[in-house]
Amino acid sequence: MGFSAAAVAKIRQIVKTVAKFKIGWTRSDTVVSLTNSGDTVGIGTSNPQKALQVQDTSANGAAITIYREDATIVEHNVLGSLFFGGTGDDSTFGNAAAITCAADGGLPSWAPGSDNPGRLVFKTTPSGSAALSERMRIDLDGNVGIGTTSPIAELDVAGKIAITAESSTPAQPSDGDGYLYSKSDGKIYWRSYDLSETALTDAGGGVGWSGPSADVISTTGSVGIGTTGPDTGLMIRQDESTTLTDFTQAVSKAGILINMDYTADAYTPGLYWNTEDNNATKPKGGIYLKETSTGTYLYLGTSNHYATGITTNTIIDPDGNLQIAGSLTAKTKHIFALYASISATPGGGYYMPWVYYTESQTIAAGSLSTMRCTMVAPYDGKFISVSVLSNGSGNAPGSTVIGVHKNNSGTAMETQTVNMAAFNTAYTGTFTSNSFSKGDALHLNLDATDPLDYVTATVVIEYDEST
Repeated sequence: MGFSAAAVAKIRQIVKTVAKFKIGWTRSDTVVSLTNSGDTVGIGTSNPQKALQVQDTSANGAAITIYREDATIVEHNVLGSLFFGGTGDDSTFGNAAAITCAADGGLPSWAPGSDNPGRLVFKTTPSGSAALSERMRIDLDGNVGIGTTSPIAELDVAGKIAITAESSTPAQPSDGDGYLYSKSDGKIYWRSYDLSETALTDAGGGVGWSGPSADVISTTGSVGIGTTGPDTGLMIRQDESTTLTDFTQAVSKAGILINMDYTADAYTPGLYWNTEDNNATKPKGGIYLKETSTGTYLYLGTSNHYATGITTNTIIDPDGNLQIAGSLTAKTKHIFALYASISATPGGGYYMPWVYYTESQTIAAGSLSTMRCTMVAPYDGKFISVSVLSNGSGNAPGSTVIGVHKNNSGTAMETQTVNMAAFNTAYTGTFTSNSFSKGDALHLNLDATDPLDYVTATVVIEYDEST
């Protein structure tokens, strides 16, 4: 059977076409590949410039789709990946980097077409390893995490951020925008639409924060909370309230709030003082709490030995009772005024009982044994000073001896000689051997060298009311 010349020509054309189509392609089981060096594949183009070129003239442009086909897709299922790497002389392939897409969002299963959250993970291979390590991810909310697999903000960096210095101040940004940048002076700056270039790490201005470690920050300037003009190292500005319960039954308006977990019979953090040059690791004083099942105890701690720290506590219990570790020293000065008219012979040693109010008395000749004491010491105490004033006239009044007595003793505890050089002028004396005890009967003795009319003697006493 023979073929016509036209048929033979047609067959030859078909063979050439098929042969041309199959150039470079080989198949081994389930693998189809181009094995010739320099072979390229063009989709949508007859002149591919790289090993694979996809070209499309439609409005959406060219696209490559990578799908996972599975009856059920759950969180963390890998949907597709792009790998970058190379082969050695033994044709072993090594991964240098990869971009992987996986299901995200904690769903028990995907709902393709209606609920299919995903994430992109970027990986590289470190030196000395053949394993890929995650470096960055974009989660289903669009948060970017660098060094973390759980970003909580638009950008979450676990590690250091380096900022290359700008050569000049950036131009003013649009309203609502801002720049964070550094300059050749090593400082960090901020500029926004409403704020000109501001140094954030300039000591004494701006924020001024620095830190030797991740959990320590410090500043050489002042810190203002609620204020832009702090007057001291730390200043907190908080509005006051006429409603007491705003502070006693809530914490939202607290100026300083120390927060902790409750543990029965535990002592809380508080406010403490120390000095850098004298046992710097020990507190000199503090205010702190003890929590119990029945209420809170407030501790006011002081120190009597700096090398030990706080040694003594004054405590206010849950009912407001005050517990004092040491002795209570409550000293109050009382002033008693005595008015008297003395017209007897000088040197007679006239005594008068003390009174708590202004009173004019005429004291006749007598002695302590015939006078009744009206002053009993309600506490332990001491005499401090005396002031004497004569309202008489005539010759200069001369000297007056002031004596203080106790317990009906004719012998004065102490005397003070007050030289009264002129009328209508107060002259004072100060007692030193002056202590008395609670319950002592106390007297005052005036002994003048000249007759005195209408003498005013003012005695100052200090009581220790803890007795």
